[in-house]
Amino acid sequence: MPVNSDTARALVTLALLPFAGIVALTLAFGVSPQNHWGATSTLLIPLLLVFALRAKPWLSIAPVAWATVLAHLGAVAWNVVAWQVHPAPHHIFAARALAALAQNHWSQHQKGAIRLVLGPDWEAGSIALYLSGWPAVTPSADARQAPWVEPDLMARCGALVIGRPGEPLADWLPAGLAADAADWTVLAARDWRGHESSIQVAVLGPAPGFSCP
Repeated sequence: MPVNSDTARALVTLALLPFAGIVALTLAFGVSPQNHWGATSTLLIPLLLVFALRAKPWLSIAPVAWATVLAHLGAVAWNVVAWQVHPAPHHIFAARALAALAQNHWSQHQKGAIRLVLGPDWEAGSIALYLSGWPAVTPSADARQAPWVEPDLMARCGALVIGRPGEPLADWLPAGLAADAADWTVLAARDWRGHESSIQVAVLGPAPGFSCP
């Protein structure tokens, strides 16, 4: 079967353009890349490789399909067993319950919705996922890691600050922001299996003269 050139060009673009974009952002604009960006940007590369091999006479579809299915089943089984025997922190993190507590803490000290969350990328992102309105997340207050967030959003709307228990907030924020963070406390909650999770939270109010729409 002849290869359709339009299909080939479209697949090459979809498979390679995201990865090329990440490389360009990193080299040209100094954006700090994250490992999950690379993982998601390569999802279509295996499909591109299969497309390139489809015309090879020695390629048999059945063995390749079975190998792919068995590899995926093995990976799923391994992850399930590992989760049951020794769950990783992200498996037992009570994000939904902690988000509710963080929302309540914010409401006690600030008006309006939470528009921005700062802190370790995984914890801050997990909390933001369950907050009303899905606020933006800037990992460690580093704008290079989230260049799509409006530069003046923190000045206009303030931010909810997340920290890991037992670690100074200054480990996750520039010194000036850590000093300005107020209403600090520790929140704790349990997941459905009874595992306890805890986070530090603090509040950064809007800058003087700014208001959040």
